[in-house]
Amino acid sequence: MDELNIGKVTQVKGTTVKAKINHDLYQSTYFHNGKILRGISINEFVLVRKGYQDIVGKIIGEEIVENFNIRIDDIEQKKYERFVELNILGYFFEGKFFSGIKYLPMINDRLYLISDDKISEIYSFSKNTKTPLINIGRSMLEELPINIPINGVFNSHIGIFGNTGSGKSNTLAKLYQSLINRIDNIELFSSKSKFVLIDFNGEYGTLESSFPELCQSIKLSTKKDGGKIHFGEKEFWDDELLSVLFSATEKTQKPFLTHLIKSKLKYDDDLGEYLKRTIKIMFGTNPHKETVNLLKSLIPYFEEGDQQKIIDELSLFTWHSGQDKYTHPDSWLDNTTEVMQHTQATYNSNFNVTSVFDEIAIRATLQLINSVSRN
Repeated sequence: MDELNIGKVTQVKGTTVKAKINHDLYQSTYFHNGKILRGISINEFVLVRKGYQDIVGKIIGEEIVENFNIRIDDIEQKKYERFVELNILGYFFEGKFFSGIKYLPMINDRLYLISDDKISEIYSFSKNTKTPLINIGRSMLEELPINIPINGVFNSHIGIFGNTGSGKSNTLAKLYQSLINRIDNIELFSSKSKFVLIDFNGEYGTLESSFPELCQSIKLSTKKDGGKIHFGEKEFWDDELLSVLFSATEKTQKPFLTHLIKSKLKYDDDLGEYLKRTIKIMFGTNPHKETVNLLKSLIPYFEEGDQQKIIDELSLFTWHSGQDKYTHPDSWLDNTTEVMQHTQATYNSNFNVTSVFDEIAIRATLQLINSVSRN
């Protein structure tokens, strides 16, 4: 057994445990079974053995209590008893540490000091031995290396919290530096993974200078000749990204954008065909007063030579409040055929899309027309 018995549990209150320490255990380190063990002091780990369960606790306090029941005939009895207070952190199972309070000690369970090997398991964040690890530093008290799993950090959400000047930026830079140092095949890595660091204060410039073959610095600017981040079509048409770009509200605008993207990915047809379908729907069985004005808002996106024709054509449509429908000076628009006769300029025009944001504006407007016309 690697552990050295140091005492026993005397009190359990919730997750806080009190234990009595054996006499004459005041050294800072012990040599036991060929291993150096750390002594009993604040912030040190101890092992509580409950049957076959090894429970891990951390010393958070200690005290000495005077022993008033000294027997005159017992020369080995001490005047003072030493007690420590523990917080339960987790347990060992099949040689691996698991955090959480699944087991609690019982009175008279024995305490043991534990070796650095087991303390390293406590600091381990990976239960899978095949998972690649990166080193991010050493523990302050024990000076043991701290390794974290690559897949558990870089493919999930993480937060680094601390006061100003506490080293948050250095910690993040260390994470990426450790990751890059683990790369064996640069070409394969570059083809599979890409990272974007948004550096507001210029704190991560050392990454580019340290790894010029992997890092590229882009000084973003809205000017035409300024630096740009290029998105692929698949990456751009993402509801999370567009919600951030447009500061979309969670309960109304984001669902609208999600529906817009699903519609594009499902049909991904020509905008002209989308316009034709929309015109048929807006003058169908459930016309809405605002749809023509919404359609007029798209006029700047049409070919310049068609814009005036569309203005003249749509201006002839008026809303009949008594019948809740649009009418035309030459027709009551009772069927789709009549509608098509008076919307030829709009129906057969093409959009002049100069940017992806033009396409978003057009699709959003057409979707809004479709939505109000179907409800």
